[in-house]
Amino acid sequence: MKKNNKTKQERFHYSLPMEMAAWELYGMNKRHGMASAFQSCSFFKKECKKFMDKIRKRINQIVTTDEFFRDTLNVDIDSIERALKYCSESNNNDIDIIGKLIVLVSHLLGWGYSEGEFYMTPMYYQTEEQKEKSLKIVAKQGVPSEIVSCS
Repeated sequence: MKKNNKTKQERFHYSLPMEMAAWELYGMNKRHGMASAFQSCSFFKKECKKFMDKIRKRINQIVTTDEFFRDTLNVDIDSIERALKYCSESNNNDIDIIGKLIVLVSHLLGWGYSEGEFYMTPMYYQTEEQKEKSLKIVAKQGVPSEIVSCS
């Protein structure tokens, strides 16, 4: 019986990286002090579902000229959500979830069709207003290499 509790502690634990993921999506002030809540499998699943919903919404807002690409990304999100449903204290499918997240990231960066080749060139654009906001944040927090990392 103790072994199961140990497994739970190792898999579901205080997680600053998960809290930082929430900061990216919702802002530090709105989602602060929740790292310890990830000790609960049900909280982890609920939060991940919220994250996936928010990411899906953003994908559907910004991918407007390539229906196939948008559909591919939505299939990736569906796949992650299905894997999250099977996540439990007794079922360790973490490696599947990580793999599906890497597939999503690889599609966002231009890989595709399981060929190991780039089939898209991502373009990131910043409006002048976004650039000004970014510069203010960098001036306050520091450049990304200076920002405290959760690694």
